[in-house]
Amino acid sequence: MSGEVLVERRGGVQVITINRPEARNALNGAVAAGIRDAADELDADDELRAGVLTGAGGTFSSGMDLKAFMRGESPSFPGRGLCGITQTPPRKPLVAHVRVLHLDRPGETLDLFTKRGAGQPYVVTVDGARQPPYDRSPY
Repeated sequence: MSGEVLVERRGGVQVITINRPEARNALNGAVAAGIRDAADELDADDELRAGVLTGAGGTFSSGMDLKAFMRGESPSFPGRGLCGITQTPPRKPLVAHVRVLHLDRPGETLDLFTKRGAGQPYVVTVDGARQPPYDRSPY
């Protein structure tokens, strides 16, 4: 794996860290390949029960690296999708650990992670969120 994606084990949990804080963890080809390979390792290793995907430096990810895209890089793989996990997700649970300061409309902000098909194991955790009061659930 490249230094742009760090993978560590904490007991039965694999922690995948996007490590490009200088670029707000923008997704380029190397990051996408690292996440894809880590997800493959997660599924292949019987000692791993779940994975956590997070970002270094206080940012989860700013999205696609547009400079890399202009150079012809893509963070998507045919038949597997973005970072190799959106069209063909891992069989084991993969938690996206997102750090935010304020969510005005959490349902809209986190739709990318929460609108998964039945049986696709994605969960989102949010650290430090200050959610405004709602008269009703935003979901």
